[in-house]
Amino acid sequence: MSSSPFKLRAVGAAVCVAALLAMAACSSSGTSGSSSSSSNSGTVTVAVVSNPLITNQMIPLTASNFEKQNPGIKVKFATYTEGDLRAAIEKMSARTATRSTSS
Repeated sequence: MSSSPFKLRAVGAAVCVAALLAMAACSSSGTSGSSSSSSNSGTVTVAVVSNPLITNQMIPLTASNFEKQNPGIKVKFATYTEGDLRAAIEKMSARTATRSTSS
């Protein structure tokens, strides 16, 4: 039972990371102002924990919502075990912190 809150936090963190990555990729179009026709295209790769909540719900929801609203942008999911994803996030966070303190 004690691992249940931990797993819930880990899943929540993975979902937040995925959402942040998707938003960051979409917000870097380089244009200001809005237009009814978007010329953005490409692929966003999102790292997620390989568990049933993510693979059975988040991935299909992304395809049915995000990709329909953003026709030129495809979302690719890279699934990792919880330990591998946590290690990659910690490594990335350490690099980001090092860059921001050296500026």
